[in-house]
Amino acid sequence: MKKENKNNGIKDIGKEYFKIISNRNIAFWKEYTYDAKQIASSNKIGTIMKGLKNPIKIQIPSKDNIRYKHIETFEDHYLSNNLALDMIIRNKEFQNYIYFTEIIDFEFENRPIELKENHYKKLQRELIERFGFNIKDTCTLITHHPYINEEIDEFLENIANENLILNRPYIRDIKNGLRKVIDFYLKKKKLYLLTPSSNYEIITNEDAKSANDKQLFVKIINPNTYKDDYILLSVYEEYKQYNTRMDDLIYFLPEAKLEVIDSIDDNLIENNLSYLGIPIVTFGIQKIVSLAAKNFPIEFLDKEFILSLSIEETIDSHFEASMIESILPKLKLMSSKSITNTINPSLSSHETNAITLNLKNASDSIKSFYEIFSIKIEEILKVKNLKHISKTKELRNRDYANAFYIYDLYSIIEKEFNKKILELKNEAEMNKNKVKNNSNFETKERKDFEYKRISRLLKENESLFSKTYLDEEIQKITNLEISKIRGLHSLMKEYIEECKFKNIILGK
Repeated sequence: MKKENKNNGIKDIGKEYFKIISNRNIAFWKEYTYDAKQIASSNKIGTIMKGLKNPIKIQIPSKDNIRYKHIETFEDHYLSNNLALDMIIRNKEFQNYIYFTEIIDFEFENRPIELKENHYKKLQRELIERFGFNIKDTCTLITHHPYINEEIDEFLENIANENLILNRPYIRDIKNGLRKVIDFYLKKKKLYLLTPSSNYEIITNEDAKSANDKQLFVKIINPNTYKDDYILLSVYEEYKQYNTRMDDLIYFLPEAKLEVIDSIDDNLIENNLSYLGIPIVTFGIQKIVSLAAKNFPIEFLDKEFILSLSIEETIDSHFEASMIESILPKLKLMSSKSITNTINPSLSSHETNAITLNLKNASDSIKSFYEIFSIKIEEILKVKNLKHISKTKELRNRDYANAFYIYDLYSIIEKEFNKKILELKNEAEMNKNKVKNNSNFETKERKDFEYKRISRLLKENESLFSKTYLDEEIQKITNLEISKIRGLHSLMKEYIEECKFKNIILGK
């Protein structure tokens, strides 16, 4: 994956994709301003460059963003998984993988199906090896995780700890169950087909202003296939130096159509099952869900359909154990241990705990992820003689939320600081070229003197965007001590960007 990204020249395309698909709640964001010109004046930097005249103005997440509030709700039973999930979702390589899984249909639209299947399997294997993530959980992650969908709290207040209990029988438990369900909903005119759009329409610049940014594309030469291809306009603008544009036109991709269908055949079912859906109600909200789900409980189906089934069709599977699934995806790395056991939730808490403890004692004594992570945080705080991380759940989760908040702030603001540094360097280079081509600087000594003056000015102005100033800005926003901010950020970078979470889960 790294090699592919390097060849494409788009190292952060997954990060940009996450921005595009994110469902942000503006109530959870606020404007941040960094006025370097004013700070320069306070620090008695007399001469300022043009790059300092326009302050940085961007949107940053607020501390009460659902991204962090949901971390504060973490219960012990899913703590390790949820911490690791919040880490990998911020990892650029992971984001790239998700992007490439989402464009498979588009990328292989006119290519042999075998190539598509092999590419899918390759991504699937690498995602497991690198992050313990099941590629089949991509839709669930995008739809449910607060980092991407900040409006999830309108449907679920405690997403990290919620479970779905999938009671048998499932559609697949019934003989010819899938076809029976399809025929029933077809007759009721409640069978839907999602038709993704693939016809790009040329639109005018004026129409583009009122169009959805997520639907605007430009035509480029695909760096992998060297054929005509399309890329989101917003992504192209960010990485235009790496792409060859075919024309100056802007293309619009209409949204997918969801329509009730009145006829169907075996070929349509076989080739488009994932796009066939029926209406069900979950969490009090009616939605159209795909019939491709492996474990689709019939209890979600229309009561009329359920009553039409005979006892013989459902009795055996009725007595089989139900499945419990968390709303958020579960991670499982290669070589990590997983034990399946059936537990009756009606048992006393004492007996349930005893069963679990017996299983734990039977396995190797490997510390959980959150135990190790907590120790690492505590070590950081000890070095600076600050208050140790709290052992109580509520305050412990607060520290975790602060750590992720600090990391996100650094990621967002540091990017803007780096843009300003590059802007100042370009300005300094232009000024040096002006000196070089200016006949008024007739001697080499005069030119060298002017070059040094420009370099000294650059260094002074550039210093306003140094790590020291960045730390101070994060301190102002979070109201935490600088030493703690630096320590937590350093630790989070290791776990997120260097995938340290993986070694802890595997006990390495």
